[in-house]
Amino acid sequence: MTRKMAYIGISYFIGLFFASFISFNHSIIGGVIFLVLALLIVLVKIKKYNYISLCLFVISSSMIWYGFYGACVYNNIVSVVDKSVEITGIVSERSDFSDDNSSYILDTKINGYDTKVIVYAETIFDIGDKVSIKGIPYVPENNYLFSQKDYYKTNGIFLCINADEYSRINHVVTPNSIASVYRDYLSSEIDHLAPGREGKLMKALVFGDKSGMDDEVKGYFSRSGISHIISVSGFHLAVVCGIVFYLLKTIKLGKISRFIISELFIFSFAALAGFSFSVVRSGIMMTVFLFGDLLKRRQDILSSLGTALILLTITMPFAIRNTSLLLSVTGVFGVGVVAPYFTKDVNFGKYIDKPLKTLIYSAICSLTTLPFVLLTFREISIIS
Repeated sequence: MTRKMAYIGISYFIGLFFASFISFNHSIIGGVIFLVLALLIVLVKIKKYNYISLCLFVISSSMIWYGFYGACVYNNIVSVVDKSVEITGIVSERSDFSDDNSSYILDTKINGYDTKVIVYAETIFDIGDKVSIKGIPYVPENNYLFSQKDYYKTNGIFLCINADEYSRINHVVTPNSIASVYRDYLSSEIDHLAPGREGKLMKALVFGDKSGMDDEVKGYFSRSGISHIISVSGFHLAVVCGIVFYLLKTIKLGKISRFIISELFIFSFAALAGFSFSVVRSGIMMTVFLFGDLLKRRQDILSSLGTALILLTITMPFAIRNTSLLLSVTGVFGVGVVAPYFTKDVNFGKYIDKPLKTLIYSAICSLTTLPFVLLTFREISIIS
């Protein structure tokens, strides 16, 4: 059976996505049922159905893993709700509301499990600071304005804390802290050179920072169906990295040197973008392609997409419902798998083929992401 990672990746996605709509216990039961079906096919020994048994086994494993993670890891972490706790962790993100009031995402451990916690404190910590926090945790709630619990859960954030006591222990140099310093420097330069709307738009395009943009301008992008342009995504990384790789190839660098420099660039870009799901997904896929080129192995989009999907969710299965990840994965599936299938026989002449294929690619990308846009936002842009 060829393209094993393509079969495994799609099956893994199906299992996790289906499990995300049911309870943890039902997910485990469903996984066991699929496992029994896979074993029955193996016992019957019908060779041509081997790929079906593999797919069923992967679906089973992903569903059991989702249920196990929820029942053991998630439930143990949220068991500290409404209890006074003292935690120590490293600040990975910061959002400022005023001069002395901010929220932080803290990488920490609760009941022995790695997790992230949102901390609200009337002080200023820097990204990379190791801090001690004391307070009473609570689970964020969904409301008609914003589904906080669902959104944070897909990012591995299960708890919030209003800090009663807090202190800074020391500063730890991390990729996030280095990227934060450089991001702040570039942001200040942009503010200096373009202090108006243009500068705020540029920061959104470069860093995905939309905090300074007017609601009116953001509304224009939303109604036009092009909000993704002002969110740093895998597309941005693919375009820029493609240019870098082309330049490295033009100056005739060796394959190993091209691979190392490209990987350093991919990691740096991902750090600057805050390691968002779509950027990391793109980085993993490009790494697979570059590694395949290094080993003179042909790689296809579906196999590399499956690899990226597994690596992104294997340690945090709740990420399968992350909006950024879903739209990124389905968009790439549409452009890289579905669209080439429908355009392979297009042949109306060189002046028609290119614009026609571009139109078909755009339409198919919109169609493959449409169900997940509706699932997430409950609306679509007719203009788009």
